[in-house]
Amino acid sequence: MRLNFGQRAVAPLTIALSLATGASALPVASLPTSSLDAPSAPTPTPPENGDPQQRVRRFLSESAPECTGVIQVMGERAYVACGAKGVLTLESRAEGFVIVERRPTSGEAVGFFEQDGKLWVRIIQERAEVVGSTTPLGPVGPVVEPVTSPKSASPVTSESSSAAPASANAAVEVVGKVLEVNGLDVSVSLGTADGITERSRLALRSPNPDDESARRVIGRILRVSEHRATVRLGANEIVEVGDAVRATDEPITASRVAPDRVSGVWAIRGMLRPILNIGSVGGGVLGEVQASWRSSHFHVGASLEPVGIASAKSNTIAPWSVYAFGAFDSWLFSAGLGLGAQSVNDTGFQTDAGSGITLVQLLRIGAVDGLHLAARSRAVIFHSQTDFSGLEVEGQITVSSDAWLIFRGGGGTLGYGYGEIAIRDLISGNGRANSMFLEISIGGAGVYRDACPPTPIVTSFDVCQSATVGGPLVGVGGEWRL
Repeated sequence: MRLNFGQRAVAPLTIALSLATGASALPVASLPTSSLDAPSAPTPTPPENGDPQQRVRRFLSESAPECTGVIQVMGERAYVACGAKGVLTLESRAEGFVIVERRPTSGEAVGFFEQDGKLWVRIIQERAEVVGSTTPLGPVGPVVEPVTSPKSASPVTSESSSAAPASANAAVEVVGKVLEVNGLDVSVSLGTADGITERSRLALRSPNPDDESARRVIGRILRVSEHRATVRLGANEIVEVGDAVRATDEPITASRVAPDRVSGVWAIRGMLRPILNIGSVGGGVLGEVQASWRSSHFHVGASLEPVGIASAKSNTIAPWSVYAFGAFDSWLFSAGLGLGAQSVNDTGFQTDAGSGITLVQLLRIGAVDGLHLAARSRAVIFHSQTDFSGLEVEGQITVSSDAWLIFRGGGGTLGYGYGEIAIRDLISGNGRANSMFLEISIGGAGVYRDACPPTPIVTSFDVCQSATVGGPLVGVGGEWRL
């Protein structure tokens, strides 16, 4: 046989995995039963004394001469490795041996061993590779680590099932590797040929125990084919191409409520919210920009939020606030302070609009990329006195491994107020460096001024400035982590 690749033909390269290097193994008790090669009626042999192995050989020479492989005697039953014909099961009865069943294997049966109270058959599989390349062309047998049989053998029961469970595959350490990482989706070199199903879970970890990524990551199967599977991880979980992959019964490590905290990254976030005025022709926009750095225990940065401008009936209003901040930041809690300046457009009677020094308090309870409630309050030093100047609140709920629902709103004497519902989506990366988030929101907002400058005549309100621009908003923004 020849394998064609374009205009070239390459002879097949056959690799037989020997017992010494850990040939693939399947539990004898969980192989499907086939009656294709079974005789029409059992052929008993007369009872006789002597070594059981010799008695089985003598019976095989008469009733199944094609089976000349390794024999494993277990109580009243004997199992014979029949090469490409699979496993032959015999039972000793008063009248002699009889053939109970023939079981096919996915490769050439060459021997047996006991593990975890079960009898396993060693098999040899073939695969083809392009000469000079490591890319497999045909069916690839699983990479199997050697398993040492227990020193003392114990009786094995013959339990039947249609397929080997994932835990059985894990017992013989069927090992694959990560082939490709695309955001939260990871392609691995294990598939249905290795006992993997859509209900399986896979453990991935770096082969380097000194690496941060050496922590085990357990993912769920999204799609599986014969020799390949796609695994979905959680936000901020780390795997790399070449990491080892094994089947496991352990629970999935991804958490929607409290995923791992990201550290050692810069984050640049921005948001624009166009506002359509209700009433006279007009409108405006509210926006925000923030650049910050998260270290192991702290979060520091600078914010321009909010910043906006709105106009209607020749009235123009421009609320703004800028400050630098620092906060102690942990997995499920953050608290800090900020200092800067802000506008004051809501002053009340006998005070003109202006600006002052602002003190910002920051608090978050919950995970940054999980379920959390965050608040930002402001105080302003304005005209030689300190006043409360605003409050913004944000609540976030995780709806999938890469999407969040956000409720956000607030306002204050800066001269604005708003409320919105937003969807945040991870569009690239895994939540760590080189990740991008997209955010889209709908809601409503108002930008206003209410100030009355002092005048010589207290009863005169002609100089008071009162204006409001407000209506529905549609917001769009994003975050880039680098």
